[in-house]
Amino acid sequence: MLPNATFESNVVFSLAMLRTRFRRQPRQNHRGLSAVEVAIGVSLLGTLAAIAVPTIARQAHASHLVEATSGLERIATTAIAQAQGRPATDAFPGAAPLTPADPPRGIREVDVPGTWEHPTWKRLKFEAVPLGVSHAFSFAFESNSLPGKSTFLALAQGDLDGDGQRSTFEMRGSADDTSGPQLQTDLFVQSEFE
Repeated sequence: MLPNATFESNVVFSLAMLRTRFRRQPRQNHRGLSAVEVAIGVSLLGTLAAIAVPTIARQAHASHLVEATSGLERIATTAIAQAQGRPATDAFPGAAPLTPADPPRGIREVDVPGTWEHPTWKRLKFEAVPLGVSHAFSFAFESNSLPGKSTFLALAQGDLDGDGQRSTFEMRGSADDTSGPQLQTDLFVQSEFE
């Protein structure tokens, strides 16, 4: 250290040296992103959005369609099961009107108590969803009886986007005296996504 220096001045001198030696130096090579790097980042985000948004929209829409297809499946399965062992002319219950009468437009609604009290719905043991749960579709059941044969049509209608155009789903079945009740395997769909 310095001759004739006091201890105190030596400490101050040492601290000053440490400060200058360990002082943060500005980065010499720090720079921002170039235009090319920004463009690549934006294009990657755009690609991810282009893939994700339609997939999410399709999945959300498909979840609404499950209500219609599973409801028709329950109606048709019960109608066929109850037709077993009955004469063909009395195989299926009578018609039930579109219930609720107006499908919800672009929203899901909860039914008022008593909505599904029609005798046909009671015989088919059918409610669109449990009481208090909202749904987007209305259902109907039609049946025709001829000598030795009868048919049914189970129908689901919904206006998922509220534009006044309805999605329609249909499932059919028949019964005759020779072959018994049968469910047609094809599901008819019109304007699935409106």
